[in-house]
Amino acid sequence: GAPGYIRAQVQHEMATMGWPHAYVLVLLRGYQFRWAKIERDERFIHEIMLPAEADFWRRLHAGDPIEPKGAPDREFEALRARFPR
Repeated sequence: GAPGYIRAQVQHEMATMGWPHAYVLVLLRGYQFRWAKIERDERFIHEIMLPAEADFWRRLHAGDPIEPKGAPDREFEALRARFPR
């Protein structure tokens, strides 16, 4: 199946578009084609994703610092250098 971060992105897209499912396509090593069907997860969308997105936007508009969760240190530092506020 698709990794968690891909599944979360696809859930966001399905919530936005109203889709009941979506397909993720990938090429492995440049020649192996794989696909996965991802079903809409209403519980994830309404209990986890939408509250997290609402909190993100509230903090963004309030000017609160937003630090990525679980990002490797070098990625976080690159983001902080590029977007100091």
